[in-house]
Amino acid sequence: MDIGTAKPTPEEQQQVPFHLLNLAEPDENITLAVFQQLAYEAIDLVHSKGSMPFLVGGTALYLNAIVEGWEIPHVPPILNSAQY
Repeated sequence: MDIGTAKPTPEEQQQVPFHLLNLAEPDENITLAVFQQLAYEAIDLVHSKGSMPFLVGGTALYLNAIVEGWEIPHVPPILNSAQY
């Protein structure tokens, strides 16, 4: 399922490398900690190529976790309220 608000068009995606688009299927769970780690890996990859990464899109929570270096515990997500 291809979802996303203001996601770059396929043509735009061919002009500039993008990372972490279409990261998960709708039925998959990705925690903030997992996303943060994947983002750090993508940033390192861009730096290793001598380029400057740009963080665009997403919510303030996800952007702040990356930019501010939050220390997020790696725990499995709670899948439903019956598990509380």
